[in-house]
Amino acid sequence: MRSIFSAPLLWTCLFCTPHVSAQPNLAWDITLGGEGYEEFNVLCPMDDGIFMGGSSPSNLAFGNPADNSYNFLIFKTDLNGNLLWQSMFGGDQNERLWAFTPTSDGAFVAGGY
Repeated sequence: MRSIFSAPLLWTCLFCTPHVSAQPNLAWDITLGGEGYEEFNVLCPMDDGIFMGGSSPSNLAFGNPADNSYNFLIFKTDLNGNLLWQSMFGGDQNERLWAFTPTSDGAFVAGGY
């Protein structure tokens, strides 16, 4: 019975080690969201800022502190990480954000369930 592993294959794999480089310096970091279990699902860099989004049960919107259902939570920062705006979308049931795409007129299209 012949082995599926041959000497030339092993030789090739031994000399294909990945190149490891140093991590770049961190320019900024930011913590967004509320106090609950936030889900981060979307990162969309643009020329004038960065759109970020996910889902949140943190009662950040709708004026009902008793509502712990998930809602779409979308942020925009400038390129230096400064928060420009945040918005929540949803209702009194669970809404989970899975994707969104900014449009040419400055709005965006969001999708999830």
